[in-house]
Amino acid sequence: MTDPFLYLVISNTGSPASELISLFTQKQFNHASLSFDADLTTIISYNGGERVYPPGLNPEMVEEFHKKADASVLVYRLPVTRAQKEKVLNTIREINLTGSAYNILGLVTKRSMRQNIMFCSQFVYKMLQVAGVDYFQKKPGDVRPTDFVELDYHRQLQFVTEIRF
Repeated sequence: MTDPFLYLVISNTGSPASELISLFTQKQFNHASLSFDADLTTIISYNGGERVYPPGLNPEMVEEFHKKADASVLVYRLPVTRAQKEKVLNTIREINLTGSAYNILGLVTKRSMRQNIMFCSQFVYKMLQVAGVDYFQKKPGDVRPTDFVELDYHRQLQFVTEIRF
């Protein structure tokens, strides 16, 4: 909690879900996650399960992002206060208590039928809204993983690194 940043992890994993999503987005990077530390030991996102976790809000390990030879991960950081970070963590705890699911239908319909049913970029954007650090305006259901970088007109994000496998 002493790290003064939230980390946005935008990835090109090569997973079957990522490859399918790229057909719709026409983008190379198709997954967004959030981390609370520079070492990426606390990556959290909505994902499709990948037979490791049930679909929904899940912890992720950066090593699992390597599903194809040219997989890569872009890491950015966004300055936040401790209180903003705690707000996000408390929201994630609430979601964990009430349950969640991956919003595969929302990739096409752009909306969730129930609370806590989201896809990855929708989740990350909503957490930025919770913290009050959403730096572009878009409906959460319309946010794509690359929007976090492409719509950063005022350069709120700070590039940290690219991880290649």
